[in-house]
Amino acid sequence: MARWRSDGKELVFIGADWGVMSVDVAADPVFRAGPAKLLFQMPRNIQSLSNTPGALADATRDLQRFLVTVPAQNAARPEFTVVLNWQATLKK
Repeated sequence: MARWRSDGKELVFIGADWGVMSVDVAADPVFRAGPAKLLFQMPRNIQSLSNTPGALADATRDLQRFLVTVPAQNAARPEFTVVLNWQATLKK
């Protein structure tokens, strides 16, 4: 994922270490880029889902919100009880 902010003054991308990085840029009259800043680290559990990090995340045009694909938690299923002949219990 590499996304330009809608006004063209910022570029956000996923770095080699799976960190979401931000760079301020200016293009008047010469292109200049500031230092890259880490916005946040992508969760480790998604790193094995794809060799293409951009396929796992996207951002809004103003770069204020990010959508990241993460796998569902492998939590144990909750137990439940099946009550047979429950109508007989109501008659008591």
